[in-house]
Amino acid sequence: MVRDIHDYDSLKEAYDVLLMFERFPGPVRSERVEEFVTQLKRDIREYVNRAVSYTHLRAHETSAH
Repeated sequence: MVRDIHDYDSLKEAYDVLLMFERFPGPVRSERVEEFVTQLKRDIREYVNRAVSYTHLRAHETSAH
């Protein structure tokens, strides 16, 4: 399952889901859950590490003030 992480809210939602799964170790977790958690971490990392343009950053700075 690939999550559509495209803004801060979707990033926060994905991170909250990840934290929920990380709190429940042990026999409850299946191989499928482990794959989901691994993919979720990958999706979060991709979003956080993606490049944004200077114009995009300025637009956010301008809208914040």
